[in-house]
Amino acid sequence: MGEGTEYKATYRRTEVALPGLVAAALFMGLGVYWSFQDNDMNRGLEKSLWVMGITLAAVLFIFANCFRVHNWTINADGLRIHERPKVPLMGLSRHVKVPFDEIGSFYHVESGLDCVVDLITRGGRRFRLSQAMMVGESGIPLADPERLLSTFVAAIIETARSAGTTLPEPREGLSFWNSWPGLVLQLIMFAIALAVALAAGWALLNGGLPATSGRTGYGAAIALMLPFGAAYLLLKSFKRRRLVLSQLGR
Repeated sequence: MGEGTEYKATYRRTEVALPGLVAAALFMGLGVYWSFQDNDMNRGLEKSLWVMGITLAAVLFIFANCFRVHNWTINADGLRIHERPKVPLMGLSRHVKVPFDEIGSFYHVESGLDCVVDLITRGGRRFRLSQAMMVGESGIPLADPERLLSTFVAAIIETARSAGTTLPEPREGLSFWNSWPGLVLQLIMFAIALAVALAAGWALLNGGLPATSGRTGYGAAIALMLPFGAAYLLLKSFKRRRLVLSQLGR
């Protein structure tokens, strides 16, 4: 693996998707609650379906905007980087040539549930490449063993060395989610998700939401599961922060 090697993977912008999904869930919970305050149950159900439809459209828009395809190619004198939205017309594309002597550092980063490598140039520009994934036998996405990100980064370093440039070895780094602003944002998302789940649970127990009515039932189930996902990500991000800082001696 060396010159001419290409690595393509889907990058998930969780820092965009997660707040948007929580906001959509909050809108759904409040909207459904408002809908069933109507004394006319048929009209209330109609309002609820409109709320669910708007929420679904918002979720689809969020997902369409949060996925991007990042493609890095090793050349004799540097990297050719191409970034584009996975869904056409859902963002801007970027084509960049990064000579080896402009590369300042590499960082291994955990961004949400994704393993990522950050490339920081000497001028401060940041480029990000995610681990390529595959679907395992159980249906759970797993890192592609034939396309390990660490192997590709090692190939970049070796090709640069052959070209006369010594690059630093990758270090462990913190993502936005491991910073204090990111942790505070996750705590806020957890609080909102918990409030939405409690509201949905209260409505179900008191007959305010017909759990068997198609979209309304699905929406209530999603609302009840949100706090568990938010709590898991918060705990994972905090543990990652402690691990990296301990390795840096802080």
